[in-house]
Amino acid sequence: MFRLTVYAVPYYDDYNFGRFARAAMEQEQSKWAAISGALDCSRTQWYAWQGTYSSIFFMALMPAIWGEQYYFLGPVFILLLLLAGTMTFTHVILRKVLGMEKWTGLAAQAVITVAVFMFIYSAQSGFYWYNGGVHYVGMHGFGLLMLSVAICLERAEGRTATGLLFTASVLLSMITAGSNFVTALQGLLSLLTILFISVVVEHRKKGLWLLPATLVYIIGFGLNVAAPGNSVRARSYVGWGY
Repeated sequence: MFRLTVYAVPYYDDYNFGRFARAAMEQEQSKWAAISGALDCSRTQWYAWQGTYSSIFFMALMPAIWGEQYYFLGPVFILLLLLAGTMTFTHVILRKVLGMEKWTGLAAQAVITVAVFMFIYSAQSGFYWYNGGVHYVGMHGFGLLMLSVAICLERAEGRTATGLLFTASVLLSMITAGSNFVTALQGLLSLLTILFISVVVEHRKKGLWLLPATLVYIIGFGLNVAAPGNSVRARSYVGWGY
């Protein structure tokens, strides 16, 4: 699957979103200006097209803005993100939550991960088209990492581990909240469920460390769904038959 990434080429919305970062680079004569261009793209599209701010940020950083020969790095990033998210989440659920034995857990992780990659609806759009892939598959990977970190945080021991997991939980919550609506809504409901079980059902005081991440998530999700651009996009599809 990684070998096939070298055959991927930019298409359609790769250019539409990537042009913001490319223009910023050309204007400021700096490759790092791509970040400011990506932020500008998120802000512009929030008003003009859709509220998925974190997805748009990553869409704008389409690798081909630095040269078409680098486009393959986008699909590689998506594949690695899904792999990391799936392996981490299954490890946390099977080993830390269910207490499964090491080798049995690893075998189950492998089977689940292989199934996730094999049964994707469209590998072409999900893995090898950066714009669509990072919006859905990539953000799904971020969502799995966010939930994994949340579960680990409410069970963490030691100040260093708690601090690192706390920081990661806030950052990943901000990212996942600004993803596609399906991932963002699922993530919010799952995070609230983890918080409820930890604090109310299991009476874990460490569960309270999830409150800042939950607050950040709720604010981010609100910005996502309340974006003026969502209405603009919805009106553009009137009369299409669906």
